[in-house]
Amino acid sequence: MPTCCAPGCTRTHSSNPECTFFTLPWTNKERIRLWLAKLKLVHPPAKTARICHYHFEEKFLLLDPKYKIAPHLYPKPSYRLSADAYPSLFSHTVVPKERTLSVARQRKRARLEVSGYNALYGCIDCFAESNDNMFLSFLLQMFLWVSIHH
Repeated sequence: MPTCCAPGCTRTHSSNPECTFFTLPWTNKERIRLWLAKLKLVHPPAKTARICHYHFEEKFLLLDPKYKIAPHLYPKPSYRLSADAYPSLFSHTVVPKERTLSVARQRKRARLEVSGYNALYGCIDCFAESNDNMFLSFLLQMFLWVSIHH
């Protein structure tokens, strides 16, 4: 079943049977560059990706000649795209969801961070009395690395 590849669009053929889906123009390099620039996708689409007719201006949608001749024989209007068509109607304000960690992973990560900090602070306490500058420099670098990477 076709699903629209436009960002933020959730239309599928099963949920919107009146919707017409178009393949991307992979054979025309100039057009595919334009389409991909307009779509502003986070990841490149698959070769089988489709886009629904709701993302095209009416001037680019041509009614299928079969439907023009006998609309009573077809349950829905079917569209074709004009040669200069490109998608332009969509909302790019939808931000893709960031992957979230499961609760178990969040707890495990928190435990590891706490144990790492405790070990680091323990080392600092053990050698705070010593005057070994090289070791203290190493500990400072480790502390900075841990604080930057968390």
